Amino acid sequence: MCAMVTERFLGDRLAARFGPVSVLRAGGVFVAAGISLACLWQSVLWSTAGFALAELGMSPAIPLCSSLTARSRRAEPSAGISLISTIGFFGILCSPALTGFLAECFGLRSALLPLAATGTDIIALAPLLPKAEASQ
Repeated sequence: MCAMVTERFLGDRLAARFGPVSVLRAGGVFVAAGISLACLWQSVLWSTAGFALAELGMSPAIPLCSSLTARSRRAEPSAGISLISTIGFFGILCSPALTGFLAECFGLRSALLPLAATGTDIIALAPLLPKAEASQ
Protein backbone atom coordinates (compact mmCIF):
# COMPACT_ATOMS: atom_id res chain seq x y z
CA MET A 1 0.00 0.00 0.00
CA CYS A 2 2.87 2.36 0.76
CA ALA A 3 4.33 1.74 -2.70
CA MET A 4 1.00 2.48 -4.35
CA VAL A 5 0.43 5.69 -2.40
CA THR A 6 3.98 6.86 -3.11
CA GLU A 7 3.60 6.28 -6.83
CA ARG A 8 0.15 7.84 -6.99
CA PHE A 9 1.54 11.04 -5.46
CA LEU A 10 4.47 11.08 -7.89
CA GLY A 11 2.86 9.58 -10.99
CA ASP A 12 1.47 12.76 -12.55
CA ARG A 13 4.73 14.61 -12.05
CA LEU A 14 6.70 11.74 -13.55
CA ALA A 15 4.33 11.52 -16.53
CA ALA A 16 4.57 15.29 -17.09
CA ARG A 17 8.36 15.20 -16.95
CA PHE A 18 9.17 11.97 -18.81
CA GLY A 19 5.95 11.32 -20.73
CA PRO A 20 3.31 8.67 -20.13
CA VAL A 21 4.97 6.11 -22.41
CA SER A 22 8.23 6.24 -20.47
CA VAL A 23 6.39 6.00 -17.15
CA LEU A 24 4.38 3.00 -18.34
CA ARG A 25 7.45 1.26 -19.77
CA ALA A 26 9.42 1.79 -16.55
CA GLY A 27 6.40 0.51 -14.66
CA GLY A 28 6.38 -2.62 -16.82
CA VAL A 29 10.02 -3.22 -15.99
CA PHE A 30 9.25 -2.80 -12.28
CA VAL A 31 6.33 -5.23 -12.48
CA ALA A 32 8.31 -7.91 -14.30
CA ALA A 33 11.35 -7.50 -12.04
CA GLY A 34 9.31 -7.31 -8.84
CA ILE A 35 7.20 -10.41 -9.49
CA SER A 36 10.27 -12.33 -10.62
CA LEU A 37 12.13 -11.26 -7.48
CA ALA A 38 9.24 -12.26 -5.23
CA CYS A 39 8.87 -15.66 -6.89
CA LEU A 40 12.49 -16.66 -7.35
CA TRP A 41 13.86 -15.95 -3.86
CA GLN A 42 12.26 -17.69 -0.91
CA SER A 43 12.58 -14.99 1.68
CA VAL A 44 10.00 -12.76 3.32
CA LEU A 45 12.27 -9.75 2.82
CA TRP A 46 12.88 -10.38 -0.90
CA SER A 47 9.24 -11.28 -1.54
CA THR A 48 8.03 -8.13 0.18
CA ALA A 49 10.52 -6.02 -1.75
CA GLY A 50 9.51 -7.71 -5.01
CA PHE A 51 5.79 -7.15 -4.48
CA ALA A 52 6.41 -3.52 -3.46
CA LEU A 53 8.46 -3.02 -6.64
CA ALA A 54 5.69 -4.60 -8.71
CA GLU A 55 3.11 -2.30 -7.12
CA LEU A 56 5.28 0.74 -7.86
CA GLY A 57 5.23 -0.34 -11.48
CA MET A 58 1.52 -1.14 -11.70
CA SER A 59 0.21 1.95 -9.90
CA PRO A 60 0.47 4.46 -12.77
CA ALA A 61 -1.27 2.27 -15.37
CA ILE A 62 -4.92 2.85 -14.45
CA PRO A 63 -4.62 6.60 -13.73
CA LEU A 64 -2.77 7.18 -17.02
CA CYS A 65 -5.29 5.13 -18.99
CA SER A 66 -8.20 6.90 -17.29
CA SER A 67 -6.67 10.28 -18.04
CA LEU A 68 -6.23 9.39 -21.70
CA THR A 69 -9.79 8.09 -21.87
CA ALA A 70 -11.18 11.26 -20.29
CA ARG A 71 -9.45 13.36 -22.99
CA SER A 72 -10.56 11.13 -25.86
CA ARG A 73 -12.63 12.64 -28.65
CA ARG A 74 -13.38 9.28 -30.26
CA ALA A 75 -15.72 8.08 -27.52
CA GLU A 76 -17.62 9.48 -24.59
CA PRO A 77 -15.29 9.70 -21.57
CA SER A 78 -17.92 8.09 -19.35
CA ALA A 79 -18.12 5.05 -21.63
CA GLY A 80 -14.34 4.69 -21.78
CA ILE A 81 -13.86 5.02 -18.05
CA SER A 82 -16.65 2.50 -17.39
CA LEU A 83 -14.91 0.09 -19.78
CA ILE A 84 -11.63 0.51 -17.90
CA SER A 85 -13.46 -0.10 -14.62
CA THR A 86 -15.17 -3.19 -16.02
CA ILE A 87 -11.87 -4.66 -17.19
CA GLY A 88 -10.32 -3.87 -13.80
CA PHE A 89 -13.14 -5.52 -11.88
CA PHE A 90 -12.97 -8.54 -14.18
CA GLY A 91 -9.30 -8.87 -13.28
CA ILE A 92 -10.03 -8.49 -9.58
CA LEU A 93 -12.66 -11.22 -9.76
CA CYS A 94 -10.84 -13.70 -12.01
CA SER A 95 -7.19 -13.35 -11.00
CA PRO A 96 -7.47 -14.88 -7.51
CA ALA A 97 -9.43 -17.88 -8.82
CA LEU A 98 -7.02 -18.45 -11.69
CA THR A 99 -3.98 -17.99 -9.45
CA GLY A 100 -5.45 -20.41 -6.91
CA PHE A 101 -6.12 -22.99 -9.60
CA LEU A 102 -2.58 -22.67 -10.97
CA ALA A 103 -1.15 -22.79 -7.43
CA GLU A 104 -3.02 -26.02 -6.75
CA CYS A 105 -1.66 -27.54 -9.95
CA PHE A 106 1.90 -26.18 -10.02
CA GLY A 107 2.65 -24.44 -6.69
CA LEU A 108 2.31 -20.81 -5.67
CA ARG A 109 5.61 -19.56 -7.08
CA SER A 110 4.85 -21.06 -10.48
CA ALA A 111 1.32 -19.65 -10.36
CA LEU A 112 2.57 -16.12 -9.71
CA LEU A 113 5.27 -16.09 -12.39
CA PRO A 114 2.81 -15.49 -15.26
CA LEU A 115 2.03 -12.17 -13.59
CA ALA A 116 5.55 -11.10 -14.57
CA ALA A 117 4.29 -11.32 -18.15
CA THR A 118 1.94 -8.47 -17.28
CA GLY A 119 5.02 -6.27 -16.99
CA THR A 120 6.28 -7.30 -20.40
CA ASP A 121 2.80 -6.66 -21.83
CA ILE A 122 2.88 -3.13 -20.43
CA ILE A 123 6.33 -2.57 -21.95
CA ALA A 124 5.14 -3.83 -25.33
CA LEU A 125 1.82 -1.95 -25.38
CA ALA A 126 2.98 1.41 -23.96
CA PRO A 127 4.20 2.73 -27.36
CA LEU A 128 0.59 2.49 -28.61
CA LEU A 129 -0.31 5.33 -26.25
CA PRO A 130 0.93 8.17 -28.52
CA LYS A 131 -0.97 6.64 -31.45
CA ALA A 132 -4.14 6.66 -29.36
CA GLU A 133 -3.50 10.29 -28.34
CA ALA A 134 -2.80 11.30 -31.94
CA SER A 135 -6.04 9.78 -33.19
CA GLN A 136 -8.13 11.78 -30.73
